[in-house]
Amino acid sequence: SEYIFHAPSEHSMDGAVFPLELQIYNDASDAGTVAIAIFFREGRSNPLLADLRTSMKDSGPTWTVKYGRGVGLVTGNFTAAFNLEALIPKGNAARERSFYNYKGSLTQPPCTTGVDWWVLSSPITASREEIRFVRSAIYGSRSTKHGNARATMPLGERTVTAGLVGFQHAVRGHQIPGWKKLDQYKQPRGYSAGDAPWGSHWSAGVPKHESEAEEEEEEDYLFDEPPT
Repeated sequence: SEYIFHAPSEHSMDGAVFPLELQIYNDASDAGTVAIAIFFREGRSNPLLADLRTSMKDSGPTWTVKYGRGVGLVTGNFTAAFNLEALIPKGNAARERSFYNYKGSLTQPPCTTGVDWWVLSSPITASREEIRFVRSAIYGSRSTKHGNARATMPLGERTVTAGLVGFQHAVRGHQIPGWKKLDQYKQPRGYSAGDAPWGSHWSAGVPKHESEAEEEEEEDYLFDEPPT
């Protein structure tokens, strides 16, 4: 996995562009790429940016003609700088964050297609100084003095779907082959809405005794006390 900052944001929301966007790239098991895009806006301090800024002594790496790529030192003492999972806001049934999903491409050459994009619909916050720290490194580089954001591409024939960040009841009850072997089944994240709006057809083709066992296990899960 790797992550890249873009200033300004490459994605837009209803035409709105944000001062900073973080893109996290992950190699998928099918040899494709899964990318997560997160917007930043000015507000409360962000632990990841705060630790990056402090570790680099408020001076981000820049690219120059003489030395080429710059390097910033981030030590293990600043643990939040390595915690990408904490960037995704936690939600519950009463307060949830939505995301948009579509098939796109890498935003830098060679612009490989087939990237599975997941874009958090609402921005997270960082202080003015933290956002300025990252933007200064981007705009202070000779090669990106006008920013490093690719222009927004037309949607064309692609489909954009929406979902909720924390909602996991669908995959919890779905009869996916081999799903029980995964850690996400044994220790599911998110929350359950306590309903099954997909109806009995969701388990179509599954032997009745397996479907009933799944439902019983689901009920046990719903009424278990949360871990402390």
